[in-house]
Amino acid sequence: MNPWTLASAEWRSQRGAFWGVALLLATALAFALSVGWVERGLREAGARSAQRFDLLVGVAGSPTQLVLSSVYLQPQALPLLPPPVWDELARDPGVAQLIPLAGGDAVGPWPVVGTSAAIFTGPRGFALAEGQAFRAPGEAVVGAEVTLALGAEVKLAHGAPQTGGDDTADPAETHAAPLRVVGRLQATGGPWDRAVLLPIEQLWAAHAMGHDVSHGAARPDTSAPHLAQQVPVLAVQPRSVADAYRLRQRWRSGGLMAVFPAEVLAELADTLGDARRLVEALSAGTQALVFGAGLLTVAVLLATRRQAYAALRALGAPRRYLFALGWLLGMGVALRACALALPLAWAMSQLAQQAVHRATGLSLALRPVWADLQLPAGLLLACALGASLLAWRACTRSVIDDLRA
Repeated sequence: MNPWTLASAEWRSQRGAFWGVALLLATALAFALSVGWVERGLREAGARSAQRFDLLVGVAGSPTQLVLSSVYLQPQALPLLPPPVWDELARDPGVAQLIPLAGGDAVGPWPVVGTSAAIFTGPRGFALAEGQAFRAPGEAVVGAEVTLALGAEVKLAHGAPQTGGDDTADPAETHAAPLRVVGRLQATGGPWDRAVLLPIEQLWAAHAMGHDVSHGAARPDTSAPHLAQQVPVLAVQPRSVADAYRLRQRWRSGGLMAVFPAEVLAELADTLGDARRLVEALSAGTQALVFGAGLLTVAVLLATRRQAYAALRALGAPRRYLFALGWLLGMGVALRACALALPLAWAMSQLAQQAVHRATGLSLALRPVWADLQLPAGLLLACALGASLLAWRACTRSVIDDLRA
């Protein structure tokens, strides 16, 4: 006798209950899978953005805020470094490259970063997709996602980027000197894809910091000590690992701090990992509840059909037939849940990816790995054991008692 025939008939007669439980179990499983994919994508995208900067020097405060503001371009004002800091770092023999980073202004919805042309050079420099790097104040380079064409002229605006998506600004709030777009960065998969980069002298002039820069003037050497100005952050590229640790130790006193972005990112990843484990624990509890509901559905079905199954046994059906029938009913729930969970998890992670990109500019690479199969495999194993117990209980009941019930 083929138990599959009767199991299929039971599924058709109770399709609403079975599919409902399978969908609930699939949702819980998909949530756990998508959390893992998004958390892994966040760690990879964050590390990809931070690897361009070896060491950051700023005023003593929160290392996390320093990294978020300078590397991830979060709109948070930072205190300015004393002018001698730039001077001393520029003369340090262990410094291979010194890049100023300053913000606080915007071009429509895009944050502005005042920096030097050194940010486009070196093995970790930003590469250009078209045009050229800025060579003088009044020129700007835009990120890959900035919808400004080469040659377009825009004006700086005070304050954080606009949130309405409009690339214009109130004339009363703009700086007088216009900017002309001369280049576009290659996509980085991070917040710099939305940034507008311009010579830091342009910000000094715009904010009347005592550095007279005309629109057509040749760009001076910003690393020269006599031009040292106040900036919130200096990105340092050391010549060696020993220089990196020496510089970090040197600039961690006197009201200053020097941090490795990778270290701060590791701490954030640990915090994020703790949150992920909490969410996974809650998801596991939800899965257990839904799993119990699925087994309860199978148990109720077997109980309501016990007279029919007892009649089959009285007609000569072996116990293994009823065992296989109960096992197929229970595993049917698990297999359908796993089949629904994978596409549902992918859809959830895609929605989360879009939300993260809108909020932070980070492009998450969602790559499932073999370890992700542990959750569906564990669910199948648990359902197989649970279904076996239910099936064994159903086929060991007394035939006479069930026929009398």
